[in-house]
Amino acid sequence: MLEYVGHFENTNLLNGNVGLAAHNRGYPINYFARLKELEFGDEIIYKQGYETKKYVVNNIGHTFKIQKRIQ
Repeated sequence: MLEYVGHFENTNLLNGNVGLAAHNRGYPINYFARLKELEFGDEIIYKQGYETKKYVVNNIGHTFKIQKRIQ
């Protein structure tokens, strides 16, 4: 995770929920450094290979709940 975003192997890369992990501070590369800036309604674009998925933030709290918006 020093250079890339990690993927939880028990989650699917393209269908359903995807589990990702990365640093948000304290390392040279912090992919999730601006995660706390997400707001209700913001879009998140997830790219895996040739596939692109768009999600929208629909709940903010201790954890973010993101609902798939466009496939």
